[in-house]
Amino acid sequence: MNLHYRNADFELVLQHCLQKIKSDNRDEALVYGKLSGFYEDNGYLTVSGENLAAFIKLDLAHERVG
Repeated sequence: MNLHYRNADFELVLQHCLQKIKSDNRDEALVYGKLSGFYEDNGYLTVSGENLAAFIKLDLAHERVG
């Protein structure tokens, strides 16, 4: 996976976390994401985070079509 897609997936998951905590604080969202199992301590997405990003992309694609 190239860096662009990895960054895009990171941002998709981070946006999800921001919505969950109902805040615009990216640091708090990252902590939430780590506690939820989406991010590793080094900042990379976990397998769960990658799966969440895939589901978000699928949902966004479905919204564009429907």
